[in-house]
Amino acid sequence: MKMKVKIGRLLGMKVYLHSTFAILVAYYLWDLSWESLMFGAAVVASLMLHELAHAGVARMFGNVPIRITFHGLGACVRLRRELGNTWRDALIAFAGPASNLLAGAVAFYCARLFRGDLYSIRHVLCCIAVVNGVIAGFNLLPAYPLDGGRLFRWLVSCLMKERHAASAVLCAGVVCSVAYVALGCSMAFDDGSIMDLCVQLPVAILVVVACWIEFDMTRKGTGVACSVKFVTVSKGGKLYETK
Repeated sequence: MKMKVKIGRLLGMKVYLHSTFAILVAYYLWDLSWESLMFGAAVVASLMLHELAHAGVARMFGNVPIRITFHGLGACVRLRRELGNTWRDALIAFAGPASNLLAGAVAFYCARLFRGDLYSIRHVLCCIAVVNGVIAGFNLLPAYPLDGGRLFRWLVSCLMKERHAASAVLCAGVVCSVAYVALGCSMAFDDGSIMDLCVQLPVAILVVVACWIEFDMTRKGTGVACSVKFVTVSKGGKLYETK
């Protein structure tokens, strides 16, 4: 059984759907409401924008993007050369969240222009603004495999040795994961639902594992590991993430 299926090409890159993408679809579309469809579409579009920004900046620096894959935790772009710890790689990492921040700001500004009968359009624009803001904010957290982890490591490595920078990212990843699970437990306690917590816990474990892998590779002198983006935005007006 194939784990991923090619659905086409975009700007010279192959686009794949991983089998786990069905989990993300089910998460948003299980009740088939208008709000769920809107949030799901906004998430997929924002993820595509995020990955295209990475790919575009990487291409500017001669690092050819090969494919984009949508999976159960979001999406990722595969580059011919894995990102390292240079200022160019930091810019490539920052391009994704920056594109979401820009898109969110534009959507929010446009939403303020609509009044009265165009409430539905305003509602869609607000949804786009919030989803992009959440994706950008989460991916800027200083933990691997998020973009913020690469940015944080590059900034810290400018001040201290590479091994110490990797240790700082590992500590930051553990702190972010604990805080993320604590937030999920708090919201589950308030709402009486553990659905979102069931998503948050695996993501937190993934972050800790990814941070440890990066730290271990740096300690052994084998370089920097791979990059993954993931984001999950909950429905019903309460938005929180995983890229």
